[in-house]
Amino acid sequence: MGNAGSEIHEIDIVAPSVTTMLEINGLLSYAAFVVAALSISTSILLWVISPLIESKRLKEAPILVEEQSYEDPNQTTTEGNARIPFGSVLEENALLRLSVIIPAYNEESRITETLEDAITYLEERKEVSSSLTYEIIVVDDGSQDETARVVLAFVKKYTVRCIKLLCLKKNHGKGGAVRKGILRSTGERILFTDADNATKIRELGKLEAILDDEHLSGKDGVIVCGSRAHLEKEAIAKRHPLRNILMNGFHLLVSNLCVKQVRDTQCGFKLMDRTAAKLVFIPMHIERWGFDVEILYIAIRHRLTIKEVAVEWREVPGSKLNVATASLSMLREILLIRLCYSIGLWNTDDNFSSVLLSYSAQSNLLDMWRRCTILRKHPKASQRSRSAFQRSTSSSALKFPHASLNTEACGLLPIVAFSCAVLSTGQSPESQSAHPHCAEEELYPVIKPHNTGYLSVSEGHQLYYEECGNPHGKPVLIVHGGPGSGCRESMRCYHNPQKYRIILVDQRGSGRSKPRGSLHHNTTWHLVDDMEKLRQHLRVDRWQVFGGSWGSTLSLAYAITHPGRVTELILRGIFTLRKKEIDFFYQSGANSVYPDRWEEFVNIIPTEEREDLVLAYHKRLNSSDPNERIPAALAWTTWEKTTSNLCPPADAVEKSMNDSEFAETFARIENHYFINEGFFPSDSFLIENVTKIRHIPTIIVQGRYDVVCPMQTAWDLHKAFPEAELRVVQTAGHSALEPGIAKELVQATKKFESSRNSQLDH
Repeated sequence: MGNAGSEIHEIDIVAPSVTTMLEINGLLSYAAFVVAALSISTSILLWVISPLIESKRLKEAPILVEEQSYEDPNQTTTEGNARIPFGSVLEENALLRLSVIIPAYNEESRITETLEDAITYLEERKEVSSSLTYEIIVVDDGSQDETARVVLAFVKKYTVRCIKLLCLKKNHGKGGAVRKGILRSTGERILFTDADNATKIRELGKLEAILDDEHLSGKDGVIVCGSRAHLEKEAIAKRHPLRNILMNGFHLLVSNLCVKQVRDTQCGFKLMDRTAAKLVFIPMHIERWGFDVEILYIAIRHRLTIKEVAVEWREVPGSKLNVATASLSMLREILLIRLCYSIGLWNTDDNFSSVLLSYSAQSNLLDMWRRCTILRKHPKASQRSRSAFQRSTSSSALKFPHASLNTEACGLLPIVAFSCAVLSTGQSPESQSAHPHCAEEELYPVIKPHNTGYLSVSEGHQLYYEECGNPHGKPVLIVHGGPGSGCRESMRCYHNPQKYRIILVDQRGSGRSKPRGSLHHNTTWHLVDDMEKLRQHLRVDRWQVFGGSWGSTLSLAYAITHPGRVTELILRGIFTLRKKEIDFFYQSGANSVYPDRWEEFVNIIPTEEREDLVLAYHKRLNSSDPNERIPAALAWTTWEKTTSNLCPPADAVEKSMNDSEFAETFARIENHYFINEGFFPSDSFLIENVTKIRHIPTIIVQGRYDVVCPMQTAWDLHKAFPEAELRVVQTAGHSALEPGIAKELVQATKKFESSRNSQLDH
């Protein structure tokens, strides 16, 4: 009865048709496909784009800013170990014969064997050939272990002369680490090798032989690659089978897309000259495992010479290479290399501007132009590279007013020098002092040494040295001229003996050093090494270096080689041993100022030999006949002694002619250095490398009318080294004993006598 009034509604439920279900499933499948496709596409896009983003970052980053100095654990400061500026591959001339670059990531357990092998091998070679100079740069690529500590222990043991550590704050990959090491190298030849020592450094000789052959044939820009598995009769290569399969596939791909000339592109043992290193590593974009392919691809596009030679190789446990992921990464990088260079997205002159502009923080643009072989000299450098450099520097060119000056020729000193001196002072040089050639009134009193001795160096040479002044004072090394003259008593008198610890040394073959007059193993670089050995022997941390004439040459060479050991430079009568400087004094220039003395100098040389007087004298100074040798030595010495003062002493000739023993030693050694162009790797080596020492406080004292070392050279040095203070003495020639010169030198030593040795501590 209760439901009598209720209405019942029936709802028909219709089952979906088969067609509708299929449509829904299709939509879901399509959506899933789209999502999957988007995910895969995004992954592939990111996989491809990530190295492009990385290469853009590399292009825009200031290349040489991240790490500009290396730690020297053998020098301590109030802030810890001293730091010394790195060199640069952008320097036009190499400072060393060989640079070895070793990239390292978490290699604390394997780097020890590698470094011990490398140092042992290179030191053995150095004993055979003293001309070998080298550096090992270990690049710690953001290691998480104790790699840096292990390497620093080697640095402490063998000094930064042998090993330098470049610490990167983050991991860049093997290619990035190698690149950063090479950009800081100073070697004429550059080898990069793996930290695992899979290929022993003793294989270097094979690569060097090929490089030497190519250089002898006149080629520049050469890369020699070590090869493992493809030269079966010579190479020993034992790998895991999977690695062999992947490697064969990899090389098949590389040979078809990028590099056909090299069968083993991935061997981590490659040697190249400095030109090749600049051309291939500056524009490099790939920082991971595929970088070898890119640098070889760039080399091919630059038409550089690429050679391959078999080397021994062993698989070392503990490889950081994950075969699967590395294979995918390298596949991507190879495709990108071919694609990006083909469509112009990447170019072989990329990164030039960023590298050059970052380098300009340490060197002015004029210096860069001199140093950058890529843009200035190498015929294979593209016009695009030259234009890029010009664009990057044009806006700053006006900051360097000397850039437009013609510095190629030494200007002839005016014959009216005497008249100019009178006009500038109102009196003749003679009236300025009772003894115009003497500086007794300007110098400190003569003192005696409190310590003398002989230091045995290499090849049987024993160097005489002495110490004067305050044993606890500020150390200064006096570098005598010549070469070959030896130290004199007056050289002790430019520094306050109460403030300075004054150290003098007779260079090889000179003065009281033994054997006297020896030319055996007597080069600029032997003398530089001798100075460093003396510093260590006397337990001097750092010292002021004071030198004039040839002494300025040697002082600059020492400072460039050991910038961390020099507190200040005081240089006088600048001489950089360029050919035009030698020619001015010994061929044509000074003869116009002293024609009377010149005739005496050339009279002993037959007319037909006078086109090269240095060579003509060389023959006579090294003659076995004393009747030929001694007159030549006296004439050579007299020419220099009688032209060194604005007003030469009346007894200058007599003094020169009365000491034939000194004349013979002096003339032979000096001529030996001049005939060998100072043993420098290039004509303008010192001025081109002065950027290494622009942080060192320096005073240059130059006589306006110096005909032995004309003022043009001091001016050229000052332009390259604008931080140095140039003091020109208007009424002086070359001699350090001329009153105006002596006064300025003493004032310079006073300026630095109380300065603290802290300019390299930051």
